[in-house]
Amino acid sequence: PYGYYDNAWFSYPLILARMLTADVHDNAQGGIALRAGTGYFCPEAGLIGLESTWDKLSYVYNAQPGYTAWDFSRYIPDTVIIAIGQNDANPDREAINNPDWRAGWKAAYKKLVLDLNARYAGTPRFLLTLTVLMHEEAWETALDEVADELALPNVTRFRFTRTGKGTPGHPRATEQAEMAAELRSAIDN
Repeated sequence: PYGYYDNAWFSYPLILARMLTADVHDNAQGGIALRAGTGYFCPEAGLIGLESTWDKLSYVYNAQPGYTAWDFSRYIPDTVIIAIGQNDANPDREAINNPDWRAGWKAAYKKLVLDLNARYAGTPRFLLTLTVLMHEEAWETALDEVADELALPNVTRFRFTRTGKGTPGHPRATEQAEMAAELRSAIDN
């Protein structure tokens, strides 16, 4: 109900797209986590996770069109940036330190990457990252493990210079620009 306070123009994917003069398909959703029952997105539906939305154009259960599938043939990206893990600590901040929970989270993350990679026939480069928003180092380490375990030539683990050390809550426009500039450098190189 408060979407009018958001301005995606200042989000790092859109800033990055303008820097690169690139087309962008941004499937971001504030508050979403990887797995159902975690994060902050759509609590009235039991917290919907990216594992069930990644292949949808519309993934809000009560939206007018309902759930609709994304047609992957309409857009083949050069680069896919997956920045997930920021909201996954809700409702249990210590979950990532539980070996069983961590193994399940990593398995779901790897499945997401493998499913996307298959949909795009291994064409794009994948950048796995978190943001500069304040978060525990354990999430970074888990993401390192995911990238190492995937061991795919088109999957790169990317860390921002200030990863996990920025603003708590939502990133400021200056932090969005900072992340876009670092991603541009990574993509250019």
